[in-house]
Amino acid sequence: MGTLSAVPKELSHAVVADAVIPSDNGLFLVRDVDADNFEARLAAFQAFPIPGTRRSTSSGSGPKRHDHVVILWPTWGDWLGTLPPDVRDAAVSLAERFKELGAQDPEEWARSELSENIPQLARFMVLRALWRQAISPWMDTSALCDVAAAQRLIEAGADPHDVLLVARAGAYEAVAAAVHILDEGGDPEARESDPGWHLVETDAECNPTGREIGGLHESLLATDPAGKEGADLWE
Repeated sequence: MGTLSAVPKELSHAVVADAVIPSDNGLFLVRDVDADNFEARLAAFQAFPIPGTRRSTSSGSGPKRHDHVVILWPTWGDWLGTLPPDVRDAAVSLAERFKELGAQDPEEWARSELSENIPQLARFMVLRALWRQAISPWMDTSALCDVAAAQRLIEAGADPHDVLLVARAGAYEAVAAAVHILDEGGDPEARESDPGWHLVETDAECNPTGREIGGLHESLLATDPAGKEGADLWE
């Protein structure tokens, strides 16, 4: 990581820069005038939200700005062009599967899995199941029919939509707490001799692949099937 490369010409007009830090999936960190040493540039890179990864908050291609950092994120086609044919075919197939499952950025999820060796499909499927089974059902007022307290509120004049939003927000918070607990891998108040836990990926025959499913809380909002990153939970 300490080797510096030339600045891509596409960014030469955008910042005062003289360094690029490459990564496996084609990222470049460009130094601005306020990052005056390699360690500062690396720290900025590590803090930057990378599209399609577990520290993602954005997606798409092209230059990304964050404080004094510019990230050049290659297009899907450009990235595919760097791959051997068999890996390229696997990437296209994986992206198609993400698309079938409703991922908002299927190509970025697939790129992250193959370039970073993160079990993104398994992560996505866990989070998708939690949304579909625990949060999304609270989008229909019929879900309130069997909740006596909700019926009392509605009979007292509460707007059914507002009651539904409260229920859905509560479901989301419960799921968020659960995935945080899974990600922690153990009880912080436990004894050293107490067991912990890990969620692991398995293949289609339920054989462990050796890859841990972690960082679920980092992608919970990004897997909102409505594509709103949970914004409608707090209306």
